[in-house]
Amino acid sequence: MNREELIERLNAFEWNDIEFKEAQREFSKDAYKTVSAFSNTGGGHIVFCVKHENGNHEIVGVIEVDKVQNDFLSGIRSSDKFNKLIDAKESVI
Repeated sequence: MNREELIERLNAFEWNDIEFKEAQREFSKDAYKTVSAFSNTGGGHIVFCVKHENGNHEIVGVIEVDKVQNDFLSGIRSSDKFNKLIDAKESVI
């Protein structure tokens, strides 16, 4: 996903292949449920930095980018959370 695609998706709705999560200093553990759902379908995108409330998206940013990214990726690559390897690709836009 590039910057233009992300902006387009922010102006639309969450769908079955994208989910927005607020994660300024840490990510919500419910992101693992999203990973599980995506791994059982065609995959998708989790975007950390967006507050989703009452059908609206507000970009709140990620303050501790390295911590959020490293903690999340370590978790999904851990064998105690998922019973198969999750092929995750990270990017910062």
